[in-house]
Order: sequence, then C-alpha cells, then structure tokens
Amino acid sequence: MQYGSIQFDNNLINVEDFYFVNDEWLNNIPDPNVLPSYHQEYLEILEDTTDYAIGGLSYGNYNITMIDQYGCQFTESINISNETCQSQFGSQQWENCLFIPSVFTPNSDGINDLWDIYNIELYEDTGVKITVFNRWGQIVYQNTPTNNMFGTYSDKLWNGENLKGNNVEIATYYYVLELDGFDKSYTGYVVVKR
Repeated sequence: MQYGSIQFDNNLINVEDFYFVNDEWLNNIPDPNVLPSYHQEYLEILEDTTDYAIGGLSYGNYNITMIDQYGCQFTESINISNETCQSQFGSQQWENCLFIPSVFTPNSDGINDLWDIYNIELYEDTGVKITVFNRWGQIVYQNTPTNNMFGTYSDKLWNGENLKGNNVEIATYYYVLELDGFDKSYTGYVVVKR
C-alpha cells in the first residue's frame, strides 16, 4: 500500500492516520449468527429421532437419566405398573403394552429366530394362551398342553416348529392370543420366513 495524502473537502489528509476497509477485510468478518461447532453439533443431536428401547423390566418406579456427549443430562421418573403401561413423556395411555411382531425368521442365524411377543410377561401371572393356525385352520403351535388351560409364553417362545417338532413351511400363520386375567383376546397373522 502506498502511503501519501488524500485531498478531502479541500483539506489534505495523511493516509497513515486512517484504516481503510477493503474487500479482503470485509470477507474476513465472522458471521455473528453462526454457532461454534460444538453448539451446532448439540442442536443436531437434539434433532435426532433415534429411539432406544429397554426390555425385561419388572413392575416399579424407575429413574431414567440421559447424558449426551457434552455431559448435559436429563432425568425423568417413570412408573411401570401391572395394570396399565403409561407414557409419562406424553398424554398416551395404553390398556396393554404388547407388541406382537408380524414376521420372524427361524433360520438358526441367531436373529429373530423366535416369535418374541414383547411384554407378554406382564400378563403371565393371570395366564396367557397362544394358539397358532395354518391356512387350513390346523393348530401348529400352542403354548399350553390343552385347549382349556392358560399358562406362560415367555419361556416357550414359538421357534417355527409345529406340534410334531418339524419346521413349518414359509407361509403366513394366524394366531389367537388370550389374556385370561384381563379378559382380552388378540387375533392377527405372523409370517414365517427362513
């Protein structure tokens, strides 16, 4: 930069007494609206919609604490009762907590080899009866020895074998799930894939 003087309003001004703003200086001004990277990453984490499920909990009160990678934590208390499962993070309440998968793959790979009905153990104290039928209405699985009894299921998960111990065909099967103490029945289908 060449120093000298500039004529301004008929007055000579010494250039060395001033700082000139040029394009290079303007381009290096930081944006005041941009968050530092760790704040931006935190906001992206908050927008994450990943769900995590924890199973096998018995009845009772639980404190759930979530801690993010920056050490911020959130704690919530929830109650799992034997009468209703409640979502205390929202307004929903359910009469039951069952999740009945519509497909499983009993191919001995260690993944989805059993038809695991989630939270069925919550209803086993009063009795559960599950009957699975093929497309001709024949019983291929039952968790109890006779049609009149109620029992447990979590210790007798269906592995895709019929009552004779043979693998059932790849097909759609139909079930009736009865909860004795809750006077409820569920019907639906489950697909067996290998």
